[in-house]
Amino acid sequence: MFRMYVAMLAILISTTSFADGDGLRCKKLKGHIVTHYVFQNCESPFGICTEGTIEGNGFLNGSTRYVVTDIGPVAGDPNMQGALSYRGTLVVKTRHGNLMIKDLGMFDRSSALFSSQSRDISGENKLEGVSGMFFSYGIATETGFDGYVKGQLCM
Repeated sequence: MFRMYVAMLAILISTTSFADGDGLRCKKLKGHIVTHYVFQNCESPFGICTEGTIEGNGFLNGSTRYVVTDIGPVAGDPNMQGALSYRGTLVVKTRHGNLMIKDLGMFDRSSALFSSQSRDISGENKLEGVSGMFFSYGIATETGFDGYVKGQLCM
């Protein structure tokens, strides 16, 4: 069990370390995200979209839109009775431009908890060429989600 934690920590460290050798400037991000479900103009094949706001350390502040693009079972729960995995795209509209984050996450139906990790990050306007990682976690509410985001963006 200890070896598994050490291996997971090594993977996490390797995915969150960014080289500055290419002249990249990195900024740590953290924030609070609150969303509500939207049904009009929802592009999700599952009908699951949210809109909301994210407030953080200034750089990340903006409005959000999330679209679920895929849903599937998690290990040990092939019928998705207790938990499910999902993929989607989060767009954060900031004063610097749009930040697009494709993520992969898990939602536990019994506790209403979720967590996700970015798989691909891109940006527009002043955020063009951005790279990094993004992690979110929180709880489902009756009207949407309430959670926190952490990460690092490099440009």
